[in-house]
Amino acid sequence: MIRLEVQPYCQDCLNFEPSVTRPMRIPGVDDPTALTDTIIRCEWAKRCANIQKYLERKMKNGQ
Repeated sequence: MIRLEVQPYCQDCLNFEPSVTRPMRIPGVDDPTALTDTIIRCEWAKRCANIQKYLERKMKNGQ
């Protein structure tokens, strides 16, 4: 399965840099193999999430 993990604020971002986590095969005991998902997210997702949290705290404190 392919999963797209982006936030709404990523929609028109000029700094969006796609980062792909490719599927991996994981051997199992009962099931011969299991596949992980292909995940597409932004390279800078953690940075932007931290900026959002910072701005929310500033707005909450009235600064």
